[in-house]
Amino acid sequence: MLVDIVSRGGNLLLNIGPRSDGTIPEIMKKSLE
Repeated sequence: MLVDIVSRGGNLLLNIGPRSDGTIPEIMKKSLE
């Protein structure tokens, strides 16, 4: 999906927000893998 969108000049919004200290919560990391 990502390759298809980017190859056509688009952007994919992942909606993953880091915490105030810059780390990404584990549950969000799992959805990225």
